Amino acid sequence: MIGVTGVTGAVGSRVARLLAAEEAQFVMLARRPDRAPTLSADVRRCAYGDPGSATASLVGVDTLFMVSATESEDRVQEHRTLIEAAAEAGVEHIVYTSFVGAAPDAMFTLARDHFAAERTCARPESRIRSCAIISSLISSRRCRGQTV
Repeated sequence: MIGVTGVTGAVGSRVARLLAAEEAQFVMLARRPDRAPTLSADVRRCAYGDPGSATASLVGVDTLFMVSATESEDRVQEHRTLIEAAAEAGVEHIVYTSFVGAAPDAMFTLARDHFAAERTCARPESRIRSCAIISSLISSRRCRGQTV
């Protein structure tokens, strides 16, 4: 089953709608489930910074579409917590919305945050078999689902 985070935002909700249109088996993951779109999938509460809710929400998910968290002081730790929860729950594959030029020495702060998430995902001890990184491939306002 596929888990989709960020379903209350532009990118995650678009991915969820595309999956619903394909009648894929998926679950929507949101901090505030009451704000999730009304689709054919279940909605589970999942807060990136809460290991308990994150792990519980990911049970039964084998592929996670992980929309990067909102910019904050805790963003790197929130990403790490969610990725570790995914490994704990048995998720095998993560598709992560990263950023072009993600590197530890990037001038742009968010690119450094994305690099940290990519590294967490790629650690051998994470038990995650694959982590696909997508960089700016989705433009939610201009894209009408053609580039997902």
